[in-house]
Amino acid sequence: MAHHRPRPVTCFTYCGFVRDQGQQARRAKAAPLLDGLLTLRFDDGADADTSGLEEALRGRRYKVATGVTVTAADSYFGSLQLYAATTLSGFCRLAAHQEPAEAVTAIAKGRDAP
Repeated sequence: MAHHRPRPVTCFTYCGFVRDQGQQARRAKAAPLLDGLLTLRFDDGADADTSGLEEALRGRRYKVATGVTVTAADSYFGSLQLYAATTLSGFCRLAAHQEPAEAVTAIAKGRDAP
């Protein structure tokens, strides 16, 4: 009778990290946008050129279908953020400081998006 070893289970959980504090703390570079309604935060490296970004945010919206559908059960978004944050130079997060109904983005107040 053959003995079968159980297959290892591979799981991951998308989570965040608490920023360094105290003497080892470093401030994230930030660029205010739209008179402080939004903030673009660069956690690592040099900040990217934001010229033209405010104009794009105030301009006409365009929707382009990608053909990709992601359901709530899919865990791709968390791993996509991890990939982008660890491999792309200029990776940043856009934070909103007002409610989505009042803003140019649908990002909730006090939240951010990659």
